[in-house]
Amino acid sequence: MIPPEQVDALAARIADRLEPRLREIVAELSETKPASAALTVAEVAHRLNVSEDYVRRNAAKLGATRLGDGPKARLRFDPAKIERFHSGQSEPVASEPKRKRPRQRKGRSADLLPIKRLKGGRYVEAA
Repeated sequence: MIPPEQVDALAARIADRLEPRLREIVAELSETKPASAALTVAEVAHRLNVSEDYVRRNAAKLGATRLGDGPKARLRFDPAKIERFHSGQSEPVASEPKRKRPRQRKGRSADLLPIKRLKGGRYVEAA
């Protein structure tokens, strides 16, 4: 077990080494815009006159910042980047067409279960 005096001395040395870097980090954070300046998906969709789904699908093109690492991480957008994107457009951005379901191949159909009909309060197999 480490004596308390050595723990205190070690903690003081670590704090002395970290102090300059912490001061740099605090200075960088104080120079950046506040988090409230970032736009949400809904705000970007409103500004560009597109759906929220379009904004999510094109997040990388719009310069999104992901808040987290998960698959459903929230997205935030820099207003200046959105304005540059919007001013570079000659006309409103149209949503992509919905994808069609793939066709089922001929000769490959599943056998269906027979439909039962209700007669007199009881189910009976369809004829």
